[in-house]
Amino acid sequence: MAKGTYAYVSITKPSSKKLFDLYKDINGGIAVTPKDDYHITTTYSRNMVKLRSKPVYLRLEKEHFSFGILGDNNNYLVLKVKHEQLNELHQEAMDKGGTWDYPEYIPHISLCSNFVGGGKEMNSLELPDFDIGVFGYYVEELKE
Repeated sequence: MAKGTYAYVSITKPSSKKLFDLYKDINGGIAVTPKDDYHITTTYSRNMVKLRSKPVYLRLEKEHFSFGILGDNNNYLVLKVKHEQLNELHQEAMDKGGTWDYPEYIPHISLCSNFVGGGKEMNSLELPDFDIGVFGYYVEELKE
């Protein structure tokens, strides 16, 4: 039985390939996000929210990228991105009664779990020198 609502936007295949090629060797290649799994979560609600999947096409501009370390154990290396429409998709769910487990919404693409090295290692990485394409907004039942 569904316990909530999960929604996300997908990263285009060409952008996913470029990201994977750029970061496949971080963390010794261990726990790197597979190129077919790149996405940006907009809703992770513990209760049901009435949302619909729809076409969304965005260009995330490289000037708005930064790295971060997130997660309950501060072990996810992420590429933080900025785009007003991502914030709007998140806010739509909140306005319809959605929940969010964290104090703020930080749009991001997870690059690696179980990241070792922390900020020092993160600061040695290069940000993408290309824009990232986004397509499709997908809504699913949260089953966790």
